[in-house]
Amino acid sequence: MKIVYIGQYRDTSGYGVAARKYIRALHEYMEQSGVEISLKLYAPVAEKSNFVNSISNLIDKYEFKSDGEIDEYVKEPYRVIWHIPSIMAVTSDLRFGTPPNCSPSLRKLILGSEVNIPLVAWETDIIPKSWTNLYDYYRPSKVIVPSKWSKTVFDSSYPDIDCDVVPHVIEDTEFGDTEPVNIPIDLGDKFVILCMSQWNNRKGFDKLIRAYCTEFRENKDTVLLIKTYGSLMHRNAEQKSAETKQIFETAKAIKTRLNFDIDSNSTGPALAIISDYLKKEQINWIYDKASVSSLLTRGEAFGFTVAESLMRETPVVVSSQGGHLDYISDESIFPVEGMWDMCLEQFPPYCVEGNWFECNIKSAQKQLRDAYTLWKNDNEALKQKGTLGRQYILKNGYDYCSIGEKLYNSISSAEKVEKLELTKPKTSIGEKRNRLGIDLTFMETLQQKVDFLKDKFEGETCYILSCGPSLKNYDQEYLNQVLGDQLVFGIKTSYDYVPECVDFHFFNCSNLPLLKGENNKEHFIYPSNNKPIVIGSSNYDLGVRWGSEQVVDLFFKVPIRTSVDSFLAHKKNFEEFSLSNQIARPCGPGIMLETVFYMAEHIGVKNIVVLGLDLTTNPKHHKDYDHFYDRDTKFHNPGDMLDWEIQDTRIAFSHMYDWLKEKGISMSLCSDISMLSNNIPRVRI
Repeated sequence: MKIVYIGQYRDTSGYGVAARKYIRALHEYMEQSGVEISLKLYAPVAEKSNFVNSISNLIDKYEFKSDGEIDEYVKEPYRVIWHIPSIMAVTSDLRFGTPPNCSPSLRKLILGSEVNIPLVAWETDIIPKSWTNLYDYYRPSKVIVPSKWSKTVFDSSYPDIDCDVVPHVIEDTEFGDTEPVNIPIDLGDKFVILCMSQWNNRKGFDKLIRAYCTEFRENKDTVLLIKTYGSLMHRNAEQKSAETKQIFETAKAIKTRLNFDIDSNSTGPALAIISDYLKKEQINWIYDKASVSSLLTRGEAFGFTVAESLMRETPVVVSSQGGHLDYISDESIFPVEGMWDMCLEQFPPYCVEGNWFECNIKSAQKQLRDAYTLWKNDNEALKQKGTLGRQYILKNGYDYCSIGEKLYNSISSAEKVEKLELTKPKTSIGEKRNRLGIDLTFMETLQQKVDFLKDKFEGETCYILSCGPSLKNYDQEYLNQVLGDQLVFGIKTSYDYVPECVDFHFFNCSNLPLLKGENNKEHFIYPSNNKPIVIGSSNYDLGVRWGSEQVVDLFFKVPIRTSVDSFLAHKKNFEEFSLSNQIARPCGPGIMLETVFYMAEHIGVKNIVVLGLDLTTNPKHHKDYDHFYDRDTKFHNPGDMLDWEIQDTRIAFSHMYDWLKEKGISMSLCSDISMLSNNIPRVRI
């Protein structure tokens, strides 16, 4: 069996630590079982560090060495496991580094496989739509997660896919050598509470500091020792220093604001923070000095430092909910109770519909006090709890070979999926649009998106639904039947007329529907399983005329009327503003001249059929203009019209017709009342 393992094994992140252990686990299982695997490795590199020392020999043995080696390997069927935060499957090739001598190939490796399996960790109780939409696109055979908690979340949020639990390796350190750390506090006679993790809101440092400082305000024989760090990505010495300073100031502020009702000369209980890099021997020394280890995390899929504490025979004061409970025995835990509450964190892409676990500070105080009392009265009994915790892990199969076997069995038992084409997909318009839409969502610049769409619908007929009254010559059922698998542009509120048909939706800040949706923050709402490619435009910056909740895939800034010397309708310099020439938009006026026809030409269509492009009146006010909807329909930011706009736009459309014809694109109108030039053919569908 051929397996490609994609993981951040060159990074220092938690995903990187886990990836290195999984790779070694697969290797050891292969060595001990004799099972034949053609294993190859590929790393998206998110950090400047190159942290491969622990498995450098395995990297040398299995990692792709060149693009040529990748191309040769993928000629025959293979399986791929992508052990990364799922959203990286789209962004990695654009943003991150690669193994030496290799081009960005992550998507190529996933899409070319006969079986692909994401291996992910998740902390809140809902998988975000951005992830499930991605799975709909990549069509994995199953998902692998490191804990029963994560499986519970996937089973409820994404029940259409199988989910296996393959725990992370919990390494038997065998205690190993130690090296003292220079700390300005004598830990020898203290009740030491160790907290070790990256400094972020999810890890609950704020809760632990408050619980510790309030519970032990008068105890001089305690210390809270925090070993932490900030970001590990792309940082220099100056950034690291600033991060360290911010960590110290944040911790100090949490402690200071507690307003202790004790002697004003007291500084409260001892709190020490280490943010420097420590060697493994120094980490071992800290673990051995700890009386208990504590982490009041708001969400934990596994928890490496909790596991490491138990392997050093240190009992734990931790959240009573989460993935870490899989490997913690009842005898070794002081469980902190709490409640599931709304998650307001923005990164990673947690959603407000999801909940995470908020530890109760009173419960944390009690559990810390119980541990302290046991330490004070019977320290051997406290140490025994840690010993039992280590024994529990050792007998439950978290070693390299056991985890390697579980990982191999999960990969080998996955059912094959239909191979996705790496070239131009031979699929329906809707399927192609869905694939392109996911790619666009994660591209960073407008230019990248425009370039990406070039000729993606080459040779197709494009049906454009405008908002004139003749659109209603065709009822919704008929349009759904006739246009169901055609390429369809929907303009503004025509989208709501037949949303199932629309592949590209265009709107600007004029005549936006009133806000709607569950949170009353969106003008247009799109179903996740049938979302069009959304193109917005405005005279103002993105987010000024509509909020951040409104989905927009491509946004074009259009000059405001008062700032231009001439309009496209007058100058008729159509070729100058082809999207192949520039992404800057002219002032039409009007969305059809500014973005719609130009996008149709850019994506390579050969025929354009426009419904509802009527321009049947010469209104003095926009509300007098005829549309397919009632005149009393209410809008956010109703549009206005220039005195000459309708008449001059009619003429401009005739010239646009000629320009399109020169480009080899035919244009026709599906309207019996349109007042555009008779040179433009009329048709029925």
